[in-house]
Amino acid sequence: MAREPQVKSHQTLLIAERRPGPMNKRRWQRKKVSDTKVELFDGSNNFEGVVKNVSNTGIETRLDSESIDPFAAKFDLRLSYEGKTYRISAIRRWQINDVEGSRMGLRIYEAPRDWSDFVDSFPSSVPVDNQLDS
Repeated sequence: MAREPQVKSHQTLLIAERRPGPMNKRRWQRKKVSDTKVELFDGSNNFEGVVKNVSNTGIETRLDSESIDPFAAKFDLRLSYEGKTYRISAIRRWQINDVEGSRMGLRIYEAPRDWSDFVDSFPSSVPVDNQLDS
């Protein structure tokens, strides 16, 4: 008969204290964006919304519509910020529909040369807990 190891409660606590928290595997941290409108095109439909946060390789949007084609994978986005327009191409990584519309996380695969300057213009990062993997 195998014998169960006896562990005292304070030993268990010490082991749990050493355990690292959730890993954040993001290469580029998301930065909160405000007052940035986005138009999203899936090839046949146009959608409007706002940008929630960005990084060099990803973007989170909140769109006014829930009726986005669930099979559309690639999107063209046009962002307007302080009189400048950025055109990027992205792939959907996740989507959450609710009463306010649709939140969508996209991975950028084509962006203009000055995209990183746009991202760097926002100083604060979004807390890791609020970032979904995209």
